[in-house]
Amino acid sequence: MKIGHVTILVKDLDEALAFYVEKLGFQKKQDTKFWGDRRWVTVSPKDQLDLELTFVLAESDEMRAALGKQAGDHVFSLCKLMTAAETIKQ
Repeated sequence: MKIGHVTILVKDLDEALAFYVEKLGFQKKQDTKFWGDRRWVTVSPKDQLDLELTFVLAESDEMRAALGKQAGDHVFSLCKLMTAAETIKQ
């Protein structure tokens, strides 16, 4: 058994996509419009393409209150934490 998608609540889809791709080096997998203005946006770590983080727009007050707390304040671990921190600062 494998997990293929993990949902991440975000306040802005474009901002999240830019952060994960440009700052963390993830690969954009999907950015597809459906049901009018809805979007299905996913990214994957470049070395783990069978796992996709799915961005879901936090549209309600309840969802916005959960931003950043979905996994007990731990979303994922980075093997090269210092390198990632320097990249994020840039």
